[in-house]
Amino acid sequence: MKDTLTKWSIALRGGKRRDLNTILQLAIGAQDRSAPEQMDWLRSLARYLRGERDYRFTPEARTHLLLQRLNQHPEWAQAAGTVIAQVLARGSALRIFCEAGLPSSASFTQELLGRLIRSVLPPVLSEGSLSGALQQVFAHRGDDVWLERIPGSEREALVAWLQASIPQVRRDGLIQEMAEGIWLLANRTTAIALRDDVSVRSPGVGPLAAHPMVLLEDEARDLATSVAAGGRPDLGALLEASAAARTFLDGVLSQVEARGVSVDLVFQIERANAYITRMERLAGVIAVVRDPLAGSSQSEAVWGLLTELVRGELDDRRPGHVLTQSAHLIARKTVERAGETGEEGIARSNHDLRHILTAATLGGAFISLTALIKYIGPKGLAPFFEALYGALNYGGSFTAMHFLHLKLATKMPAMTASALSSRLSPQPEPDADREFVATATAILRTQIAAVAGNLAGVIPAALLLDAVIAAAGRGHLLTADKAAHVIESVSPWASLTIPFAMFTGVILWIGGWAASWIDNAFVFYDVAGALKSQGGLRVRFGEKRVHAVADFLSRNVGGVAAALVLGAGLAFAPEIGRFFGLPLEVRHVTLVTGSLALAVAALDFGPLALGAWSSMLAGIAAIGVCNLGVSFALAFGTAVRARRMPTRRGVALLGQTALSILRRPLGLLRVPAEHEADLASGA
Repeated sequence: MKDTLTKWSIALRGGKRRDLNTILQLAIGAQDRSAPEQMDWLRSLARYLRGERDYRFTPEARTHLLLQRLNQHPEWAQAAGTVIAQVLARGSALRIFCEAGLPSSASFTQELLGRLIRSVLPPVLSEGSLSGALQQVFAHRGDDVWLERIPGSEREALVAWLQASIPQVRRDGLIQEMAEGIWLLANRTTAIALRDDVSVRSPGVGPLAAHPMVLLEDEARDLATSVAAGGRPDLGALLEASAAARTFLDGVLSQVEARGVSVDLVFQIERANAYITRMERLAGVIAVVRDPLAGSSQSEAVWGLLTELVRGELDDRRPGHVLTQSAHLIARKTVERAGETGEEGIARSNHDLRHILTAATLGGAFISLTALIKYIGPKGLAPFFEALYGALNYGGSFTAMHFLHLKLATKMPAMTASALSSRLSPQPEPDADREFVATATAILRTQIAAVAGNLAGVIPAALLLDAVIAAAGRGHLLTADKAAHVIESVSPWASLTIPFAMFTGVILWIGGWAASWIDNAFVFYDVAGALKSQGGLRVRFGEKRVHAVADFLSRNVGGVAAALVLGAGLAFAPEIGRFFGLPLEVRHVTLVTGSLALAVAALDFGPLALGAWSSMLAGIAAIGVCNLGVSFALAFGTAVRARRMPTRRGVALLGQTALSILRRPLGLLRVPAEHEADLASGA
């Protein structure tokens, strides 16, 4: 058994490990071998240069040793060069130049699926293409890194050895394939620019013949024709056309950001930009190689292209790479929409703070009705219908609060964190850092006021509702046993309240994120514009009413979506958890406080042990901190990553905010006079 496992382990690592002398000696016999056997030899050479965990020397040192052996043994140098030349002669590098590291599928879904499959299956040697050969030789993560670390002098020596080994005809063929790759990439870029979803967002470009992408394709065709004729390409004309094409794509991107984004559209724009970058890279290499006075810059250009292609082939086998690239703008735009909403909820003055406190107090009173409806609901329902009842209760309540302009503290962190991240500068800047600290302090001040208002409103409102129901002769809303269970379930040291409260914070973050995404989709698909331009609606209801409804939806779709998603999450998450055998529950600080008030009332305000009171107070505090803290942390972290800001900067500035608060703790209760004066003066 041990021998079998050892053999499998050796096979998976590429066969038995050989020393350099043995590898170079085997090159003599490999000249007359089949293509798979020559690939095995080439992989063994790359494996030696790459090294393994217990190798004594670095790849740089092993490359230096390889050059020494090639100089000392011309027969080895000739044999090894011949094998490499034979491998290169068996196929075209066109696919490598056009697709290595570039999205090649027509849609984001197809590209992601293709990379998922390639990440599992081993690379295949295809007839007539060198793509599989490159993937097999450089198949390990980090191969591009050690290639980049090879010193310049040794790169030049390796390239010179390869140039001497590869026949001139094949070298010219590789250059021609680069030129054809430029032409093919230009053709693909034009096809992307003429797609319906891109062209409708394109700035005015006049007739098709004057389209920047068509002009770029014309220049690429001229370059390929010039290279085929043996001339030097006009690199300046191609670069000028590519700059105009990039300007065109930037114009499309600005329209996309103004009108909402989609994954597939962003994927197409990123794809076109990547094609243009590769075209410029290939054209630069052709120009240098065709320049007899280029000298050592030829080897640098060739080696740099090889490293880029190896990195690209490795990235082609990483699904997360394309997902990260294309999802970046989606995340950033969604974060920006959340931030726009969050800006409106930050109290910048004491007047704003009083307004937040009032709206939150009324919101807390309204939540007591939500708790009432929760407990008077029908009993004995199937789990799905019980969760549906809860979703309608929560979602309906939160929606009503949105239209009544009432505040729910736990909905705010996901929005305000996005607004805060917009103040984050990549590098330390005194003015920007002060603005960040001031905004963070204002957010925390606003959040404290909102939580205090919610709790101050829900407790007396819940007690009043219970008293009214009891006065009507229907008894307390909760039984004594139920009240005792409610009190016990909130204890942070006798239950799983803290994990459940953190889980609820995740739900709150998802609700805010989903609302921003739905708001973005509403803008991207121009739902308001579709309603306004619908002839039947205008005839039936009148243009003025249709426009009013469309504008109403534009203003409120995000808030209503947040309410419904949050309500569904709070209601269905526990049932989904139980479906998978997980005893999940939610702990929402305002709802829990309302339930505790009803529980205390159900016990007729009877004597409760000091431990019960302390567990209730500690439970409310822990739930509030976990709800708000987890939601804020997830939203802030997402916003920082979406803007491609360094996470350490965000953490460091949050630390500066904490120090500022410790110096002036009263700033959490009211806006300092100097800040109000700055606001009044417009500073």
